[in-house]
Amino acid sequence: MLKDANLNFLYKIDQIWSESLSLNSELKIMINNYELEKKVRLSSMNTTFKEINLGGIDVLSNILTNVNISISIQVFLADEFVLNDKIIVSIDDVYLTISYVEIIEDPPLSNDFIWIILLISSIIIGILGSLSLRSYVILPRQERKKSFMIFRTQKFKDIRNIQAIIAMHKPSGLPVYTQNYSSMMKGKNTLFSGFIQAVSIIGEEMTRADKKGPKTKKYREKIDFHKVVELDLKQFYCLVLDVEELRTVLILRSKSSKRLKEIMLHFSFALYVKISDRLKNWDNDIKGLDDIINSLIYEYFDIYYKNPFIANIQESELLKYKKKLNLSKSEFQIMNIIFLILKEKSHFKLMDILEKGADRNEDEIINALELLIESKLIKPIK
Repeated sequence: MLKDANLNFLYKIDQIWSESLSLNSELKIMINNYELEKKVRLSSMNTTFKEINLGGIDVLSNILTNVNISISIQVFLADEFVLNDKIIVSIDDVYLTISYVEIIEDPPLSNDFIWIILLISSIIIGILGSLSLRSYVILPRQERKKSFMIFRTQKFKDIRNIQAIIAMHKPSGLPVYTQNYSSMMKGKNTLFSGFIQAVSIIGEEMTRADKKGPKTKKYREKIDFHKVVELDLKQFYCLVLDVEELRTVLILRSKSSKRLKEIMLHFSFALYVKISDRLKNWDNDIKGLDDIINSLIYEYFDIYYKNPFIANIQESELLKYKKKLNLSKSEFQIMNIIFLILKEKSHFKLMDILEKGADRNEDEIINALELLIESKLIKPIK
């Protein structure tokens, strides 16, 4: 007898799908050619992986005993539109968990010999079943949970790592955008300006080194699409990426993750597409660039994690939401810490929570904060 059936997977899109392309295009899920109610509009997808549903989708009603199960995840393109760009929809970590109860009637015992044979067989089957369960179910599921935990916590760690973002007009070395998130450099404009100047000088050295290289067509194409360069500046690390006339720089507190490099790559190319005309005809006018660049930073980096947060419920409602959302012990404890902070201040920062729980596992705290944000129990002020 089937007891539970749960489907879950991660999805993302490599660039934002504009509603003007096709508002009704969506991701559909089919089980045995039956379309599930759960759908995801392409226009609502993010560029970072997200669960199809918190805790998965209950598909018990779509699973039949003694019937093969086929699952398909389809991209449905609706309306009429012309698409000139390559857009990639990625799906990862797909799993279907099924649990069942098997009812076996005790066979009639004709004699002691049959009873002994059945007993020995049961022991052997139990041992083999335990080994199979561990090898094919428990261990893979633990690995999936571990991978998903790393994915969740890495996003938070990447945002915490960013100390400043700089965009420069590469030929002139002049900054077109600077944003400092570091408390170490706040109020120290000379120090921050020094970093910008250092990045400009380093960029000139990179350019001179490029000019010394071969001038083949293949090499020129490689220069057009620089890989992200990571520089160790002792006090900070720098990620530097050149895209034509644009140089993008992230100043980091520690060494970068692969994920952050990938996001910077997508961000830089998206930014260049937005402001390429102004960079090619550069006249030192940066008016309006802040709004364009800020919008892209929030879209690609989830930088709102650095903003002050507030609780989205009253303290008196916490027990009700604990039961309604089935909050874990960690989530419930963190909400209590948040309400303690809010008794003294009107807001809190996610870093405040990490400092309060310094004696606990950092990944566990970050994962709980992510779940609280997803469930909208806490939210950024802006």
